[in-house]
Amino acid sequence: MISSPFFIPTVIFLIVSLPLVLGVVPINRWYGIRTVKTMEADRVWYSANRFGGWTFIVSGMIYLGTAVLFPYNKSAPNNFSIWAIHLAAFGLPLAVSVVLTLRHILKL
Repeated sequence: MISSPFFIPTVIFLIVSLPLVLGVVPINRWYGIRTVKTMEADRVWYSANRFGGWTFIVSGMIYLGTAVLFPYNKSAPNNFSIWAIHLAAFGLPLAVSVVLTLRHILKL
């Protein structure tokens, strides 16, 4: 699974998401989900970052599950189709996470 094409970025997303979910990241300009609305109030900041952190964790788990179900082998003759599955399993859940998080922020 470590040789999966998006394993390292997925692990980075998971590690970065944990402090957001735990609510230990105060409002700042470098780390977290930063929009005009989230930067205005602590309540919005922590709610948006917890929600966004969870969506990124779920996205990462979806990719890791895909990596287990469809192992990637660089030397396989037809590895492009497996690589495309990995790309979709990495990119689509992340895109959905961003959309869901932005919708959550708009509701706050």
